[in-house]
Amino acid sequence: MGLCMDEGPDDSKRPPRNGRARSRQLAQEAAAERAPLEAELRESLGRIPNAVDKLAIETIAATAVRARRLRADGRNDAEERRLLTQLLRATGLRPAPAAPPTLQAQLAARPFVPPADDDDETDVVAETGKVETTINETASALSEGSP
Repeated sequence: MGLCMDEGPDDSKRPPRNGRARSRQLAQEAAAERAPLEAELRESLGRIPNAVDKLAIETIAATAVRARRLRADGRNDAEERRLLTQLLRATGLRPAPAAPPTLQAQLAARPFVPPADDDDETDVVAETGKVETTINETASALSEGSP
């Protein structure tokens, strides 16, 4: 009974574990992760990026991706975060100021609370037996009494 090479696990579906093939695969994954971030940074720039902007955006995206990967692996990413902060300060890329909340957003943030029923006024009217008059009645009563 001999060993057949076809009976082993399918190695073509496994990612390469070592060597240049794995390095290439990691580089491709990082590039795929960087591309949307770079595009977002270019859009948020607010102008057509020049050569320095392009280099800064590329470096910022690469540093951010590296920091995320280190953090995901449970490794310390403090140096990458520090570098990222320095790059952001040096390039002048700043987040846009927060827009003031709209009235609709303010109303959605607070639940509707119906006004409290003010029973004090109805109790006074019920106790005294007086009926409230309207403004028109008061005005007509005043006009009749005045010369």
